Amino acid sequence: LDGTLFGVSLCSDELNTTPTSLCSLLQRGLNNNRGGLFNLGGLGGLPFVGKSGFGAFFSHCPSDGKVVILFGPHVGISQDGIVGKVERVGMTKPSTACGAAIGAFKAILAEKSNQEPMASPVDDTMDNQEDYILEQLRNKLTADDLVIFSGSGFLVNSKIAMVTYKTYDLVWELLNKG
Repeated sequence: LDGTLFGVSLCSDELNTTPTSLCSLLQRGLNNNRGGLFNLGGLGGLPFVGKSGFGAFFSHCPSDGKVVILFGPHVGISQDGIVGKVERVGMTKPSTACGAAIGAFKAILAEKSNQEPMASPVDDTMDNQEDYILEQLRNKLTADDLVIFSGSGFLVNSKIAMVTYKTYDLVWELLNKG
């Protein structure tokens, strides 16, 4: 597919760019192992490059070329079937994936139990991507979304899957803005 510019709006997580990841397979297939990819994404897979970044992306498209954009959040599933956890190379126990989305969800749950909005973890631009995810997820979650029953693996798994779908909605909305 010569003349194709490959754009990616996936989470910054290293899981998304392993040699066997969908991103890497598409990159090799679309560019015949010759071209790179244009990174549009940040935490949660949201296209944080904004209008300037998209302008640069489209200006790099070959003459009479095409663009392909792979986008969306990710979620880990551990070998034990736990949604939101994944075994990583060199780590002794599973860790969170997507940490940004699940971290925002946990912050919103804590906020609900405290009955007051949480302050931003950092009071400047040093965590603007996570702050954005937190703010936008807060607006998308219903009261039912925030009900968690301890001890039920199925319900916890379904809540993390729900957060992933809500994060996908955030990515989709940003891609269609403007």
